[in-house]
Amino acid sequence: MIGKRKGSVDLVPQSWSPASIFEDMEHLFSDMRSGLVVPGWISTAGEGTRSPMLDMKEESDRFLVQAELPGMSREDVTVEVDQETLRITAVKEQELDEKKEGYLRLERGSMRFFRQVRLPQNVDRDGIKANMENGVLDVSLPKVPVVEERRSMIQVE
Repeated sequence: MIGKRKGSVDLVPQSWSPASIFEDMEHLFSDMRSGLVVPGWISTAGEGTRSPMLDMKEESDRFLVQAELPGMSREDVTVEVDQETLRITAVKEQELDEKKEGYLRLERGSMRFFRQVRLPQNVDRDGIKANMENGVLDVSLPKVPVVEERRSMIQVE
């Protein structure tokens, strides 16, 4: 491979496509915002953690954030908000124990989703509501009127 040195990182993955660079950048920036660092070229929010794609929409009276969290129920999802950030976390632990005709099968697994978004200044943080249906999380962020900064000239005497 041209330009490949011993111990170097392959900068162009085998499954690379022009669109994948934007996904890689989004994952990288999401990791940097969350403060989580995992060894690897393009890390995720944690080992085995997925960063769900979000749809964000602005309406006249609210912002709407939608996240697809397949396989998750409302009991698996946590939505947190502070002054600046909306955090969506979903964790599902599964264990399957099946005995059948001499076979023993015991499987364990987990799914994790994490995503955080910086909130606009004009969000009513006390009025935020979340609804989960069919693996889709809808977070409604009502707007509050923006108070414009008043500036007055003061005469110096």
